[in-house]
Amino acid sequence: MKTEIWKAAKLLLTQLLKLDINEQLVREADYLKAENQVLKNQLTQSGKRLKFTDEQRRLLAVKAKALGKKLADVVTIVSPETILRWQKKLAAMKFDSSKLERKAGRPRVELDIEQLVLKLARENRSWGYTRIAGAIKNLGIKISGSTVANIMHRHGFNPSGERVKGGMTWAEFIKIHKDVIWATDFFTVEVWTPLGLATFYVLFFIQVKTRRIVLGGITAHPDGEWMAQIARNLTG
Repeated sequence: MKTEIWKAAKLLLTQLLKLDINEQLVREADYLKAENQVLKNQLTQSGKRLKFTDEQRRLLAVKAKALGKKLADVVTIVSPETILRWQKKLAAMKFDSSKLERKAGRPRVELDIEQLVLKLARENRSWGYTRIAGAIKNLGIKISGSTVANIMHRHGFNPSGERVKGGMTWAEFIKIHKDVIWATDFFTVEVWTPLGLATFYVLFFIQVKTRRIVLGGITAHPDGEWMAQIARNLTG
């Protein structure tokens, strides 16, 4: 019987001690809350603004999380909304993978090679990615067609070529094929003959790339038969 009474008395004493401790903690918390509010009011009246470092924001956000629904009753130096905003930012940073170490993968194409691809795409608007890749490989640079296509697509070019509505311009056509293009035309000269002043037609050819001029023939009667013979002479 005495043992049971002793256990009950001991339990009651423990509860009273806990109650006293809890009340003491509540009194201390109330004082610290009032003290923080006074300090905040003084700073506000003096026109100063509380400034926090990132580490201080993180510390307050973590500590405030344990308060749960009591947050609004305890926080004094900032608004509860500010604490919640800090907590959201902290959670977002936790799941931010932008600073994680990247796994090794295919390296980006060097800038000078990428610029070369774009230069060829701009200057040869009828070329597709396959032809551009071939032209670059002829320079001794290793690059795949898919890489060229990706570069062109990333910069707004159609990788398949035919980027000009209605086809390439005449100037572009000449530039691309100038190695094999010849131009031709006539000019006239006035010559005095025993029968008087006569007009002779001079047919000439000029290679676009080298500007080399070849004399085709001279006649006073540039008819179809004469033109056919000139063609046979030059191509035979």
